[in-house]
Amino acid sequence: MQLFSSNFKLGILGGGQLGKMLLYDAKRYDLHTKVMDSNNQAPCAKIADEFILGDITNYQDVINFGNKVDIITVEIEKINTEALLDLEKKGKKVYPSAKTLQIIQNKSDQKDFYKKNNLPTSGFKNYSNLDELKGNFKKDNFQFPFVWKSSKFGYDGKGVKIINISRGPLVCETSVLKLLDEKFIDSVGFDVFETEPIQKDHPLKKYHKNIFGTHNGSNEIDGVYKTSMIAISKIVEFLNL
Repeated sequence: MQLFSSNFKLGILGGGQLGKMLLYDAKRYDLHTKVMDSNNQAPCAKIADEFILGDITNYQDVINFGNKVDIITVEIEKINTEALLDLEKKGKKVYPSAKTLQIIQNKSDQKDFYKKNNLPTSGFKNYSNLDELKGNFKKDNFQFPFVWKSSKFGYDGKGVKIINISRGPLVCETSVLKLLDEKFIDSVGFDVFETEPIQKDHPLKKYHKNIFGTHNGSNEIDGVYKTSMIAISKIVEFLNL
């Protein structure tokens, strides 16, 4: 198959920043690119040779798109893999394969795949519901801090939280305030303060996205459990689990 400087079309599902980086390299090889995304302001919109509006999670949209390109790839994992499977059955080339994409769409399945195939990965445990997690907590089977991650379609800033109930060293509040004022960071979470309890007029409180909690360093085990369950419940509520 003649790929370069030909009528060959590379189809990309998703028009985000990763797709934009892919397009820059594709242009170096004179590859004709076609991108589909639901946002006409997506980063790829003005760079791709062809850009069409469509829903990459919609079966028919993906089928229609795939039928008009030679090879399909993706720049985001939240796509309709059933459509890709059917396109593969018709002989369409998909990279990574639809089967591979289905594994990485579910982080629990991905971790299990690593373990089954003796691939190095960090320690993990899958939970199907909150009651199961609470039961494990009561047995003192948690090692803090740990990362709470949604199995499907989580990414940095969504569906991912660091859970830590241990008291750590004090944070330099002046430095944090400087970073907030300069908009280098958007918000912070505190459970330990230089002066406790935190005062009502503390400058950190002018940033409404900041989260303030109480540390558990001096609590009895019952107190640690109760406050931790409240925190976990709030996180579950926030993540809509």
